Amino acid sequence: MNYRMKDKKDRNARLVKFAKEHPDYTQEAIAKIFRIHRSRVSRILQSDNV
Repeated sequence: MNYRMKDKKDRNARLVKFAKEHPDYTQEAIAKIFRIHRSRVSRILQSDNV
């Protein structure tokens, strides 16, 4: 799925917020919820220092 930059930033912000609200979820579970690869979740969270 092709995303525009604004869409990516919105998705990343929602992902980071979700990860902060649900610390018991694994990166793999978050990846399934957002339908992206686990390594991308890892990079997003790393860049935001969650």
